[in-house]
Amino acid sequence: MIEDLNRQAFLLLAASANLSGARLIAVYALAQWLIYLVPAALVLLWMFGDRQDRNAAVAAAATGLLALLLAHATSTLWFHPRPFMVEPVRNYLNHAPDSSFPSDHATLFFALGFSLLVRRPPSCAWLWIALVLGGAAVGWARILLAAHYPLDIGGAALIAALSTGIVHSAHGRRVCSWLTATAERVYGIVLPSRNHFVP
Repeated sequence: MIEDLNRQAFLLLAASANLSGARLIAVYALAQWLIYLVPAALVLLWMFGDRQDRNAAVAAAATGLLALLLAHATSTLWFHPRPFMVEPVRNYLNHAPDSSFPSDHATLFFALGFSLLVRRPPSCAWLWIALVLGGAAVGWARILLAAHYPLDIGGAALIAALSTGIVHSAHGRRVCSWLTATAERVYGIVLPSRNHFVP
């Protein structure tokens, strides 16, 4: 039943076989290139933020890493074919025929967004909104281009939420605080001229 609804929803959203031109380029950019802004956002938050910003950036990075590990474990243990493998659609991304569930791209966006929602960085309290909306946009684009089903995006959100809960537990917060302090020391040694960190 769920699988039937998943397939029907995909067929409603999937692009036609003749998608081309500016629309294809725009959707392709969302599906493949938007993700490169994610590490840039965390680096900028780390470099130009205060202690709370840096701690939020470290927690977000830890959440993203954990979420990707859980996503990889899930796709390894349970194979679900990608739409282009079983549906009459075009493989616009020339994606490898591996497991579709969950979407790694959406997982990373959602994980970072949810993490920054829990631990709002003072200088960019709105950043979580941009990341969650980015995850939704990337998920939509990857459904449109036949790399994922809608449930692959929903699964990514669930895994991201689970990872956020783990990283933002009491123990996870202690680990992230230690990681932040350690990274600050290393950063101050490598780039002493930028050693402006304050508690």
